[in-house]
Amino acid sequence: KEETFGMTTIEALSCETPVIVNSLTALPEVARVYNNSNVCIIDTADSNCLMNEIKRIVDRKINLSEREKLRQITDEKFSSTIMEQEYLNLYASLI
Repeated sequence: KEETFGMTTIEALSCETPVIVNSLTALPEVARVYNNSNVCIIDTADSNCLMNEIKRIVDRKINLSEREKLRQITDEKFSSTIMEQEYLNLYASLI
């Protein structure tokens, strides 16, 4: 509910697991990278919405290529190599 960057979210996605993220945190910025129905952004304070989203994901049959796409995007956008370079670029821009 209060996670700032979303390491748990990134770890789940790298394991090809759909996620639901809280719209009131920084996680929508991470989730928008995926732009698909396996990454849902909702107000988790709305328990009915949360319950419906969990049910939708559980009931939906997610094929292998969709799951692999989650891992592929995670590797492309959030690998340690990519994140290291992003931090170096940020630090260089501040100097």
